[in-house]
Order: sequence, then C-alpha cells, then structure tokens
Amino acid sequence: MERRILMCRSHPVMSFDYNRQSGHAVGVGEILDRNRLPLELVTHSKDAVYARRIDMWWAHRAIPSTRDGIRRVLDSMGIRSTVELLDKSLGLSLSDQYWVKPESSNARWEDVNFFTNPFDENLGKLMR
Repeated sequence: MERRILMCRSHPVMSFDYNRQSGHAVGVGEILDRNRLPLELVTHSKDAVYARRIDMWWAHRAIPSTRDGIRRVLDSMGIRSTVELLDKSLGLSLSDQYWVKPESSNARWEDVNFFTNPFDENLGKLMR
C-alpha cells in the first residue's frame, strides 16, 4: 500500500491509499483542497472521496486500450497496460493540470508536467 497525493500543479488536493499491484485506490481519500478538486471527485458536504470514485476518475485518465497503435507503443516501452502507463507517468495529461505522486516523492510540477517538459512524440499522438 502506498499513500498518494492528487496534485493540481503544485497544490496538494487529496491524499489516498493506492495498491500498486491491483492498480486501485483503497479506502477513503482525504480532501485537502476542496476548491481544486476535479469536478468528477466533488462530493457535496463530505470531507472524503470513496475509493470507487477515485478509481473511476483514474481510469478515465488512461489512454483507451482500444486506441489504434497503443499496443505497439506500450510494447516498445516495456509496459503491459494503459493503466500501468498512467501510473508510471504520474497520471499526467495534456488536457489538465492534475497529476498523482507518491507521498514520499519530491517530484515537482515544474519538473514533470507535459507542458514544459519533453515526452515521447508517439505517445503524444496517441493521447489526442
């Protein structure tokens, strides 16, 4: 089990437990900054987000496994699935500024985001 922090750029938004083996959130996420919470995770009048809702949000961030050419790209990177790719890429996307890091990580938005840092062009084409 690993504690993860959902970030919006440099701002911690929510913490939750994550099981890397299963690829699923566990238990209840603790909201740290309600104003920056992704709309899909907003829970009215509640201070927590259940694992199932976190998992749904996380899964929607992944490149669809049916996307043309994805298997070739994953194989070339030695990655088994789009969910594993999502995990390895910290859930980063070109469509928003959310990402997820291990609580123990010193990773910074400035060092990892796809807006100002390079990433694999083949992967970028698949993300569109």
